[in-house]
Amino acid sequence: MGSKQKKRITKSILKNCEITASVINGMFQVIPDTGEIYWKVRLSGKQTVGDKAGTINGCGYNLITVDHKYILGHQVVWMYVHGEIPEELDHVNGDRSDNRISNLRKATHSQNLCNRSTQKNNTSGFKGVSRHQNGWAIDIRGNGERLRSTRKNYDEAVALAKEFAMKLHGEFYNDR
Repeated sequence: MGSKQKKRITKSILKNCEITASVINGMFQVIPDTGEIYWKVRLSGKQTVGDKAGTINGCGYNLITVDHKYILGHQVVWMYVHGEIPEELDHVNGDRSDNRISNLRKATHSQNLCNRSTQKNNTSGFKGVSRHQNGWAIDIRGNGERLRSTRKNYDEAVALAKEFAMKLHGEFYNDR
C-alpha cells in the first residue's frame, strides 16, 4: 500500500469514527515506559514518520492534532496500553508533560482536583489554609465531607488541614 493511499485511509478512519485503540496503534508508535509518542504515518507536510507527536500547550499538556481533532498525549498512552480512555486521568506526580504509563491513573474529577498543585494565588503556602482576621482559616472538602475551622497558630492550622486532607483524599493527597 502506497503512502498516499495509507494517508487517505487514515484520514477517512478519523472522519468516520471515534479515535479508537486500533486508530492509535495505526498512527502512533508509543513507548509506555517513557511516555514518548511518535508518528507512524504522515498526515501533513509539517510532520514526518518518526517525528515526536504533539507539542506542549500553555497548560503543560502534550497536545496532538489529528485531522483537526485534538487528543492529549496522556490519553494516547493510556489508550495504547489499556484500549480505552477513562473520563479523567491523573498525573501522579503532577507533571502534565510526564506521560509515562506508571505516572498515569484513572481518577474521578474530585480525585484529580485533590492532586493538583497549590494555586499561584495561595498566600499561606498550603492548600486549604488562608489568612483570616488574626489567625488562619481552614477549608478542606471532598467526597461530600468538609472541614471548616480556624486556628490562631499557622503551624496548627497546617497540621489540622494536612491530617484531614490525607484522610479524605487518600492516595490522591499531595501537599505540592
